[in-house]
Amino acid sequence: MSVPLLNCGTAAATIFVGNLVAKAYMSFGFRAPNIGASKQKKLELENSTAFKEARAAQLNETEWAATLFAALLFLHSKGIDAPVASTLVAATNVMYWVVRTFVPVSSFPVYAPFAVLRYVGSFMLVPALWGAVSA
Repeated sequence: MSVPLLNCGTAAATIFVGNLVAKAYMSFGFRAPNIGASKQKKLELENSTAFKEARAAQLNETEWAATLFAALLFLHSKGIDAPVASTLVAATNVMYWVVRTFVPVSSFPVYAPFAVLRYVGSFMLVPALWGAVSA
């Protein structure tokens, strides 16, 4: 059995959708339900573990999404495929957000492996990017 790999275009689309879902979760899961709430209720929300973890995860995912999205779309526009790196960055960027947002905080940050693998996938994209701009 082989693992299905994503091309650069599909990986970019995956990152876009993941980013949109993370933004929507913050907007409709936390912010919209508290429109018009008292300052005390808003402060309680902002101090809750669920909000803090979701916010930190969404901010981190957003920082990475822009760079990865641009790199992947650039490679796709040049017809360059980097299936292992593309799959790795798309999967780990989405999974980082999912795990950090929905898995309870423990003594070990279970989202950390996804962060590390996202770096690995990003560095794996470098030769393809370098080749695209050097040609």
